[in-house]
Amino acid sequence: MQISVQLLDPDGESLFGRIVDPSATSSDLKSFAHDLAPQIYSILVANDWSTLIASKRDPALRNERSRNLILAGRELIERRGVDDIDRAIACLRKASEMVPDSALARAYLASAAATRTHFEYDAKSR
Repeated sequence: MQISVQLLDPDGESLFGRIVDPSATSSDLKSFAHDLAPQIYSILVANDWSTLIASKRDPALRNERSRNLILAGRELIERRGVDDIDRAIACLRKASEMVPDSALARAYLASAAATRTHFEYDAKSR
């Protein structure tokens, strides 16, 4: 027997998850519930779940300057102009240099660079 506990936000993002096999541990279910209850309660009464959601735990999103650079880069990408894409790449490059461990900043930078190659290809084919 296994016990699985999952808490999801309204968008389906995981806030908390535990799977326990009571037969594999020496503790009984009462102590398991006693240890688990405060963790669940702290999530249920929290006003802001952003630090619990995996996509919001990226180090660049916890740094205000890099978060602002990422948001600006994303906004610039959506404009779809060559100059805007170049500015987005600059913002996202700064964010990824500022927080090198950020997978999110690097992913957006790669996406912007790939988008920019489409503009270069279109210019050459005209």
